[in-house]
Amino acid sequence: MSALVVFFLIVSQQTQTEENLRQSAAGVLSSLGIFYYEHRQAEKAIEALEDALRYQPNDPGIRTNLAMVYYQAGKFPKVVELLEAKLTEPSQRALTALAVSCFALARYGDSARYYEALSKSV
Repeated sequence: MSALVVFFLIVSQQTQTEENLRQSAAGVLSSLGIFYYEHRQAEKAIEALEDALRYQPNDPGIRTNLAMVYYQAGKFPKVVELLEAKLTEPSQRALTALAVSCFALARYGDSARYYEALSKSV
């Protein structure tokens, strides 16, 4: 094996290891956030889930869970910011949170659009 091939194999393994570590860290932090949420510690839940999202910014589960904590806390602008930003195929839970949050923010057209999408997803 040439030195160049060995180098690329090492870099490839390191990249895979880093990605695995990011996924593991995000999973642990997400679980911690859910634990805090279930024990009515919303601020700690938000902190843990935001940290998880830093490790896996495109993870729809983490994004939706964080949005749900914000939703329960009445922080509707954060719900909309999180769910409109990255979700390409939002879950029924996410669509409901978006519809209600947009309504609370007097974004009635957006609210109606999300309710319509929700009714089609059932």
